[in-house]
Amino acid sequence: MSRALCAGGVAIAVLTGSLVPTDALANIEASSSVVGPGVGLPYAAPRRAGMTPSTAETRRQAIREFVASAKRSGNWAAVADGLESNAKVMGDPVIMLEAGDARIQLANQKQDAAQAQRAVETTLRALDILYFYQDVASGRAQSDWLVIDPSQASGMISGAQNQLGSAQALVSQLQGGRPQRNPPRGGGGGGGGNGGTPAGPDRSATTFIAAGATTLVIGIAGAAMGIGGVVVGSGKQEEVERLASSPEAGTPETNDEIDQLNSEGRRANTIGYVGLGIAVVGLAVGIPLLTIGVKRRRQQGPSANARLGVAPFVSNQHNGLVFSGRF
Repeated sequence: MSRALCAGGVAIAVLTGSLVPTDALANIEASSSVVGPGVGLPYAAPRRAGMTPSTAETRRQAIREFVASAKRSGNWAAVADGLESNAKVMGDPVIMLEAGDARIQLANQKQDAAQAQRAVETTLRALDILYFYQDVASGRAQSDWLVIDPSQASGMISGAQNQLGSAQALVSQLQGGRPQRNPPRGGGGGGGGNGGTPAGPDRSATTFIAAGATTLVIGIAGAAMGIGGVVVGSGKQEEVERLASSPEAGTPETNDEIDQLNSEGRRANTIGYVGLGIAVVGLAVGIPLLTIGVKRRRQQGPSANARLGVAPFVSNQHNGLVFSGRF
């Protein structure tokens, strides 16, 4: 059985599963539950809306206690699973980063490139949450779900970027040491990674940028179509009003022309409304996708192959702008 929790702008899919005994949660509020190491399903979510940094820290300590024995025994798979599952429930970048570090430890322990890639993905999730709280701190976003003090987000981003670089370098190393084009920002971090080894670009950034740019162009085209349709429809209406007030009004020829103009005007208005609808959807979806992609790309540094061009396009039948790029 699943349900959704929206915590501070982070949408979380929650599956009810086996939970640790409630008497082990005496040091946290009864309104929340935590999953211990080794539990393969996500976790009961906190039941009340809102979160404060102090409450989040209390729960964070409880989560760490649950994985402590697995950590002492070197069971990094259980540590990573326990941390990551609870981090998703809380929308907590701190525990999410610790989960990413545990994945790095597991990848080193097992020499497993797939676990190193999971460390990259987990660390990127933490960065996304930190960027959100950075926006909260600057006033660009609002949330009553504050698992950290938003003013601390900027400082934590640097450490998360270092951990990302270490995870990416480990992926490269475990896949056979293939050279990567973009070095990570900063040195090593997150435990066990080689921060000095160049790390490859995150393909998800390219996906987000490409999808966002495509959707944005569709939205702009829809806006142009919508504006054009409305303008044509308005012109047809003015022509109808002019004929209706002319001396020829009421004649069969004039009535036929008015009917034709009304038909063309309705068609133009329909095209205009459809175009404006496409514009709203295209801009609403394209801008966030492009923003996320650009933020992720910034984590890697600029690519020498990146290009974006805009050029006018004019022909006998069409005119407008042509967008071209390589990301």
